[in-house]
Amino acid sequence: MVSNIEIGSIKIRVLSIYVRSIRRGLMASRLEERFQKLEKRIEDLEETVEILGDPETMRDIREALDDIKTGRVKVYEDIHTYKAELGSPS
Repeated sequence: MVSNIEIGSIKIRVLSIYVRSIRRGLMASRLEERFQKLEKRIEDLEETVEILGDPETMRDIREALDDIKTGRVKVYEDIHTYKAELGSPS
C-alpha cells in the first residue's frame, strides 16, 4: 500500500519502491513458471532416456514401426468396433 506522504521526493521514492516490489513479484512469478516448465522438460527427457535405454522396449518399437511400414495394421473407424472385436464390453 502506498502511504500518503506529501513531501514530493519522498512520495516518489515510496512509489518507486512499491513499483519495484510489484515488478519483483511478477518476475518471481515468471521465474517460477519457467522453472516449472523446465522441470517438466527434464522429466520428459528422463522418460525418453529410460525408454531409449530399455532394449526390450526399443525392440517393440522397431517391430511396431516395421508392422506399419509393411501394412500389418488394422484401422478401426471407432473404439467401439475395436472393443467389440476384442470381446470387451463397451
